[in-house]
Amino acid sequence: MDVGTIRWGICSVGKICQDFTGNLLSLPKNEHIVEAVASSSLERAQAFAKERGISKSYGSYQELADDPNIDVVYIGSINVQHYDQVKMMLGGGKSVLCEKPLCMSPKEVKTLFSLAKEKNLFLMEAVWSRCSPAYAAVQKAIDDGEIGEARVVQAMFGEMIAVDPHHRASRKELGGGALFDIGMYTVQLAQFVFKERPYEQHAVGFLNDEGVDITSNLALKYTKQRMASLTTSSVSTFPNDAHICGTKGYIRIHPPFWSPPAITVNGEMRNFPFPKVVYKMNFANSEGLTYEANEVRRCLLNKKIESPLITHAMSIELAEIIGKLRQDLGYKLPQDDE
Repeated sequence: MDVGTIRWGICSVGKICQDFTGNLLSLPKNEHIVEAVASSSLERAQAFAKERGISKSYGSYQELADDPNIDVVYIGSINVQHYDQVKMMLGGGKSVLCEKPLCMSPKEVKTLFSLAKEKNLFLMEAVWSRCSPAYAAVQKAIDDGEIGEARVVQAMFGEMIAVDPHHRASRKELGGGALFDIGMYTVQLAQFVFKERPYEQHAVGFLNDEGVDITSNLALKYTKQRMASLTTSSVSTFPNDAHICGTKGYIRIHPPFWSPPAITVNGEMRNFPFPKVVYKMNFANSEGLTYEANEVRRCLLNKKIESPLITHAMSIELAEIIGKLRQDLGYKLPQDDE
């Protein structure tokens, strides 16, 4: 095996795992190999593996953690399972890329990062937007002063994902909620631009009958009279673009702003074509997951335990901001008191 080959395990077989695996299988085999997939159902794991030509399938997550031929595990299970599964994989000596939200509470997030550091293993929350070439171009445009000083971030993310009361995004026991599932993308954009913790934040919105947030408006205030105005809904359809407004102009991040095909800077469009992938994607512009996979490989080959694009500190800060916003809306979880 090539010294630069990263051997992946896939934890769960849902839609986002299908998309991420499809990206890995479209990359050069001397860079990325999918060694195994695990599910709580052996039958589902076997079907997933057979369809994608993966050699090993497991009917338990512990078997994946124990596999000595895996370097890093991608976790794409439901939100409430992340904490235990990350802990299990780190315990098995595996580096981890875990879907957002990394955990249900800031305390859980901090515990996992402490464990990763103790074991000298890579751990990254899968905020894939940060790995996008379009985001790098946004940062460069800001750094080059093309819009002057960035003062306001506006972002909207709305999709009809929680209309069904039985959907995981509607249910508290599954860690549902618009903020966890999609609203975090709006918050991370504000953090990406302003690079500091807001000194004041407010949230207004609505909860469903289970007490899970479905629609909210968020206002975050930063130093130097800067602010973010963010809107999220799991029961409405939004245009899903974003704007960064400055003293000399503005940047529009084209939809979907979390994996954009283009940005417009002061009227000039800049395009970022996605890599070609072999498999059909479930989610918009999931071809952008390729950039995230390559960032993990880069970090592992350079023996890093965190990515500079989404550091441990950034994930902790994001968890703390979203945790407070969620509680402001009245959405409480048992993990808040642990």
